[in-house]
Amino acid sequence: MDPRLQQAGRIDELYALIDENPYMLENIDAVPFVNTPLHVAAASGNIPFAMEMLNLKPSFSRKRRSCGRVPLLLPLNVSKMPKVEPLEGSGVSFGRIDATFATLLKQRKTFVFKDNLLLTLSVIVPLSLAMDPRLQQSAESGNINDFYALIDENPRILENIDTLPFVNTPFHIAAASGKIAFAVEMLNLKPSFARKLNTYGYSPLHLAVEKKQEDFVTWLLRLDPGLARVKGREGITLFHLLVLRGYVDLVVECLITSPECIQDVTVNGQNALHLAVMNDRFEALQVLTGWIQRMSQRNARSIEYAVLNQKDLTDNTALHLAAYKNDHQACFCFPSIFSFYISQIGDLCECSILCRW
Repeated sequence: MDPRLQQAGRIDELYALIDENPYMLENIDAVPFVNTPLHVAAASGNIPFAMEMLNLKPSFSRKRRSCGRVPLLLPLNVSKMPKVEPLEGSGVSFGRIDATFATLLKQRKTFVFKDNLLLTLSVIVPLSLAMDPRLQQSAESGNINDFYALIDENPRILENIDTLPFVNTPFHIAAASGKIAFAVEMLNLKPSFARKLNTYGYSPLHLAVEKKQEDFVTWLLRLDPGLARVKGREGITLFHLLVLRGYVDLVVECLITSPECIQDVTVNGQNALHLAVMNDRFEALQVLTGWIQRMSQRNARSIEYAVLNQKDLTDNTALHLAAYKNDHQACFCFPSIFSFYISQIGDLCECSILCRW
């Protein structure tokens, strides 16, 4: 393993190395028995880094080292557990995380032991990382005729791009430029591009949101509602990003077409409610809490309980964060029982502690 990857403890360091060599994780995965970055993160108790690695390479969770150990067996043999620091000004200390690192990882739906994974050691032939500038120009301008002229010249032009595990695709470029017709054409030819992350950890629709291409996002979500749950850097889904940026209409669109997105969490264990509270997105928070209380799908009550009581890595629910910020407006968005406690106690920090009990 590249020693810089072994020493990397921050997610931005990981993506800097991926930008340098997009095949880095693929090369590690090609070895049958190897010490992966997930093993290193597990041994040091670095939960956010491990969660990011699970999003990018779920197979690492089943990969064995030469000694035969999988990542989840490592933390049980070490005393390194991440210390949880109290939120500034809260006056509350939580000590150390109660659940073990292994338990936290096992709670993820993506972590499932399946039948023996067939691993083949293959030689990866690097391709040119630079996209044909003519293809880039056709994506920026949305010129479909020029695009097919390039396909006629090289029928494997899209397959060569798709071979790269992390790459800026023509879909990314079209998304940033708001070229809907070109993107739909690309979606028909290469559906995988819609979920492909570039070397900075962003999917095409993540880029579209950052570039304020609202019409583009709306159109693509109607064609493929599952795109709302595509995880990018730090486990932030498209739905999470829409909440962060305050695009309330698109938040509603996601909830209608892909209601399961309300259950997704980031690598820090935060769901959309946490993100809305932390970023002062009051209108989005109103939509989220209103939707949760009015859900009619199967298991609605259990989903409501799980989402409202989701705790992040500092053991805080979204309501706790609102209370620590002394944000009355946000606290009253939550179910009436919490509002009752607030009205009776007055001090939001005390209310948060009471709700915890």
